[in-house]
Amino acid sequence: SNVAITEGTVTTANNPNYDITFNNGTLSITKKTLNITADAKSKVYGEANPTLTFTVAESISGLASVAGDLATTATTTTGVSNVAITEGTVTTANNPNYNITFNNGTLTINKADLAITATASTGNTYNGNSYTGTYTTTFLGSDAASASITGVASGTDVGTYTSNLAVTGDILNNYNTPSITNANLVIDPKPITISGITASGKEYDGTNSVNLNLPTVTDLGFVARDNIAITTTGTFDIVDAGTQFVTLSQSYSGTTSNYTITNQLAQPSAIISPKAITITGIT
Repeated sequence: SNVAITEGTVTTANNPNYDITFNNGTLSITKKTLNITADAKSKVYGEANPTLTFTVAESISGLASVAGDLATTATTTTGVSNVAITEGTVTTANNPNYNITFNNGTLTINKADLAITATASTGNTYNGNSYTGTYTTTFLGSDAASASITGVASGTDVGTYTSNLAVTGDILNNYNTPSITNANLVIDPKPITISGITASGKEYDGTNSVNLNLPTVTDLGFVARDNIAITTTGTFDIVDAGTQFVTLSQSYSGTTSNYTITNQLAQPSAIISPKAITITGIT
């Protein structure tokens, strides 16, 4: 601005030897030149932007502070890169006392940590269908949708299956080398207790042979894919007439490793009826 320079004490009163006629002058106040540089900043991918600050090269102690806010195009979803910090509203237009020369700064976006962790899975009982393990990740936002994760534990038969997790995808450029933790998927045998075997009665014949009535493998709960076959035999403990118990013998074939099989403990019984004989030929 232009400010008047007035006579102050340069007056006739202070100068008795003179009649003074004073003409004002002008003090021209020009804008102060400032060199402002945005301070370098950094953050981790996915974080909010840090507070943006700047440094003024010249001293403005006692003068008007510099007004305005810096700007950057970076957001929480901006990938790993260097992004300019620009003047935003820190401009000459917003600071009428200064001519501002602005130097951009840099916001460095660093890689985020990434963990992929398989979930241990136990208590799975064999049922003939496949079990598949699960996992968790620390991907940010919707980034997981842009990655491909393989090596999840999966199995159908009884056993322990260990995951071998691996991850690929361009989204990994925003992350440090993943920390991967594998885990086991355990499938336990299906417990089956044999039951429902009964014996048929017969007429006394002096032998311990017996006819058995057997349940089907399906009724017992075996899965068809295992092709389980049961061989069951039995003999009467006592061959004489009466209600007699039967001792059973059972064996199995097929994929029996998927089961914990308990033989039928209850002995069946059946009636051996007396053999009818009619006496003849007495003379």
